[in-house]
Amino acid sequence: GLKAPQQNPTAKPLDVSRGKALYKKYQHVQYNSVTQGAWVDAEVIFVREDGAIMIDLKDGHWFSLEEQRAKFRKGRRKAWAEGTELQYFSITQGGWTDCKVVEVREEDQAVQINIKQDYWMKASEQDEKLRLPCLDKMDELIFEAGKLLEGVDADVAAAEQRYREVLKAEPDHVVAMEGLAVLLRDYYQDLLGAEHMFRSALKENQWLFRSLSDLGDILKVTGRGDEGKKLHKKWRRVRDRLKELEDE
Repeated sequence: GLKAPQQNPTAKPLDVSRGKALYKKYQHVQYNSVTQGAWVDAEVIFVREDGAIMIDLKDGHWFSLEEQRAKFRKGRRKAWAEGTELQYFSITQGGWTDCKVVEVREEDQAVQINIKQDYWMKASEQDEKLRLPCLDKMDELIFEAGKLLEGVDADVAAAEQRYREVLKAEPDHVVAMEGLAVLLRDYYQDLLGAEHMFRSALKENQWLFRSLSDLGDILKVTGRGDEGKKLHKKWRRVRDRLKELEDE
């Protein structure tokens, strides 16, 4: 008999190491930091063909497979930093309202916000009720798309529709382009479609970290390693330049 079409494809993130690396790009990990004498939250920012990884806390250092086994474990998402401006979903006010993180409890990532003094909000509740500020309808659609892709029964078609709605209204919206590129690549394995989206985003803004990095990966796995390397070199320059500006 005919197979029913699969309603919801599951995400298969691109892995340039083809299974060698123990962790995936953008995965939250914990790193056993010698300097801090503790496990600290980090994010994988790069994976190399040989399986080596780089994390945001030690930008520029490649961790071999041996080091990954010894110094890393699966992590949790990073805690909101004190002072971050967010929005809180208030049942009483029937919607999202502006707030600010006033205190963070490191051990369990619970936070207090200025509009709910003395209440420690656990990480699971934060995921439901806190978000980065949405300033307009486009931000709302992008937020909805992200939410639709969460969890095991992601509604990929509905998320794609949100991104395309944004791009119809604002064809130069790079956040929607990057979001759609990732969706096409991870859920449909449509590397060409993703490549087109990342290239469109870079036409609008040639300094986009994610597009430079992820487009470079696509080029590397589709036999265009030299161009991929060029993009990754540019990604490196952009990051270094940004670090210089932050240090100034």
